[in-house]
Amino acid sequence: MSGLDFSAAIAAVKATLGFGDVAAELGVPGSSREGWDCPSCGGPGTLKERPDHKGGRCRACDKGFDILGLVMDVESVGHGAGLRRLQDLASETPDPGSGDLFGGGRD
Repeated sequence: MSGLDFSAAIAAVKATLGFGDVAAELGVPGSSREGWDCPSCGGPGTLKERPDHKGGRCRACDKGFDILGLVMDVESVGHGAGLRRLQDLASETPDPGSGDLFGGGRD
């Protein structure tokens, strides 16, 4: 995959997935409200999601994460495997126009 293809693929999943959704799917302890446990330093509740839901930063170690970085850190994988994992998550995400938050059809 060329650098341009990789960049386009990352942009596509970032447009679909929010940081909190990815953290929850990966099983990162915590929540968007209370803070996630940092996968880098282990600080409990120190990883706070950005207001735009596209990343987060740990208040303890000051490491910043986007969704790709989060996957790479939590699952100890490289860029390619991280992208594939995000693409899998994005393919499971309900279409916003599907009718409800849980992917059900419109009645």
